[in-house]
Amino acid sequence: TVDRKGDGRSRTDMNVGEGVYPGGELGFVRDMVADSMELGDSMTWYTSMVSKKSSLVKLEGELRRRFGRGAVRTATFVQGKTTRWGIAWTHRQVAPRSPAVRVRGGLQEFDVEMPTADRSRCGALDEVASRIVSYCQWMVESKKLEMECTVGRKEDDIVEVVITGKEQGDDGVSATCTANGGNNGAFIIDVGIKAGGARDLKAETCNKDAERTFVNLKLECYCHSSSGMATIETFRSGVVCEIKRSNRRWRRMLARAELKVHTSTCTR
Repeated sequence: TVDRKGDGRSRTDMNVGEGVYPGGELGFVRDMVADSMELGDSMTWYTSMVSKKSSLVKLEGELRRRFGRGAVRTATFVQGKTTRWGIAWTHRQVAPRSPAVRVRGGLQEFDVEMPTADRSRCGALDEVASRIVSYCQWMVESKKLEMECTVGRKEDDIVEVVITGKEQGDDGVSATCTANGGNNGAFIIDVGIKAGGARDLKAETCNKDAERTFVNLKLECYCHSSSGMATIETFRSGVVCEIKRSNRRWRRMLARAELKVHTSTCTR
């Protein structure tokens, strides 16, 4: 031990047990996680700090697979040229619509044109809601997903569709997410359907005097696992074409229906 320069005070060097941990900082945090399993939710948050970004990525993935997407938080600390990363996790249940599990980016809002010649504005909203329910039923049957749709009317010109999911979580455990309480491994999609107002649509393919209702849809998605995120992306990738009836599946169905009507008319 060498005395400190300046004041000459003695100092105690760090020993091997204090400076080296089996497995490095990854092993240290993993042992903390193991200890937190014994303490459970007696503490709200467990926190640690790492010096390598690679360690943060590995730990974040492991913790999210174990506790769920909303139960893990990260932070970045910058002091001059030095950067460190903080990570925290909790054993307590995360609210189904917690801001921590809100899906940012991607499809959030779009408009659909609905003819109002044979239906009212409220009827157009109900038709859009029924198409969303039909789309979810198709996903359940074709992709073997477990989803439930609940349709409710908030106001005369606002309809809300709540889609809740039950999936195999990343750990292989089936979990369900409901509107009032949720578990990891599931998701919620809130679809707000609102009439944007009827107006004349002047297009070559339509009657210039035909009145149409422009329906606005807003999506708020919440997921608690990577499997829930995958289902949300699958839903968002096809919902616009499903509601507009413009994808290949619906073009074929409409063509078959038209052919059937034409055949029936010719037979008569």
